[in-house]
Amino acid sequence: RKQLEVIDEIELLGSGNGTSQSSYYCLSVILKDTSAARRADIIRSLNGQGIGTSVYYPKPVPHMAYYREMYGYTDRDFPVASRISYQSIALPVGPHLTEDDMAYIATCLKKAIREVQ
Repeated sequence: RKQLEVIDEIELLGSGNGTSQSSYYCLSVILKDTSAARRADIIRSLNGQGIGTSVYYPKPVPHMAYYREMYGYTDRDFPVASRISYQSIALPVGPHLTEDDMAYIATCLKKAIREVQ
């Protein structure tokens, strides 16, 4: 987290609510001021450097046919869910990663964000 906290172009999601602690299965980051298309380019860049990523919420509620058709939901009804859906990336974490691995992930993420327009 320390290496990611200095990247101005991302937001880190909290690791707990004060009464529980994250299992650190993954570390999700929000790419500030990013479209889904730009996020896809950033993911391709990271994958090209050997860093696996995931998008856990590729479709927010208003884009699911049932909810859109049944209730007429739009992105305006769920702005936070839509933002997370379009701008989040899950990065690898776990005991298998060394400090050097984590530094490499942070460096590659910073580079990808700044290079992908």
